[in-house]
Amino acid sequence: MQDLTGKWKVSEMLIYSPETKETEWVRSDDALLREDVDDHTMDMFFGELIFEEDGNMRFLVPLPLDKPQEEIDQAVASGEMKVMDDMMVLEDFGKAEYLQELDNGMIELDGRIRFTREEEYEDVFEDEHEVYDENTKDIIGKWRIAELCVFNDRKMKTEWLKKEEIMSSDDLDPQYKMMAGLEMIFGDDGSAISVYDIPEGTTQEQVDEAVASGEIQLLDGKIIESEYRWYTEDGVPYYDSRHISELTGEMANEVEEIKRLDNGMIEVDAGRYFREE
Repeated sequence: MQDLTGKWKVSEMLIYSPETKETEWVRSDDALLREDVDDHTMDMFFGELIFEEDGNMRFLVPLPLDKPQEEIDQAVASGEMKVMDDMMVLEDFGKAEYLQELDNGMIELDGRIRFTREEEYEDVFEDEHEVYDENTKDIIGKWRIAELCVFNDRKMKTEWLKKEEIMSSDDLDPQYKMMAGLEMIFGDDGSAISVYDIPEGTTQEQVDEAVASGEIQLLDGKIIESEYRWYTEDGVPYYDSRHISELTGEMANEVEEIKRLDNGMIEVDAGRYFREE
């Protein structure tokens, strides 16, 4: 058997379907769409199997969302719960047993849970690209949202709307109003950071508490919405928002071209931006 040392994410599980009255293999990214998956099983879908160098293995699941941190700390202190890498140790198997190596590179535990090695996704970030050249250095700087591509529930279609139209509309998801305040910062180091203003009515004390707890991060007094990358290839700028989903452990998003528009704006990630002077 291959060297299993490292972290493995749940890829699929064998569960019982009340509808078919049979067991079936269900992928982690499909589990969220099913109504017949209970909370305990759902936690397992987002679990990790950790193999130590000494051969011991542990199955970790997300910490319970319905328990405040104080209760979790008390449970850990009393020995009722074990925590590792900010996850709960559901089971400590000791030496690896009941494992089968599958032809597709996955491993199967106890004939009911299949795992994929997490490192399989890491090499996509190792590509070396030039950040910018003479054709793309104008991307560097701050850009503000001018228009967003939104889905209008009333019209049942997607459409481009100006920021002012979004802020005054009662037909759109409130999330769009937050997105309409986004600012994209492209750095000369290849960073691509989205930020937005602290919501009106938020006190400095609330901001300080959120920063201290790790709930938010600030950049130049604004809340960081996302941190990704950008690069240049053959004179064309690209936005790389690929990342490992915390929910599924699998790759999310794709690389897309940063399109230059005739009016001087750029179009990327469902937004059209104008340069901040």
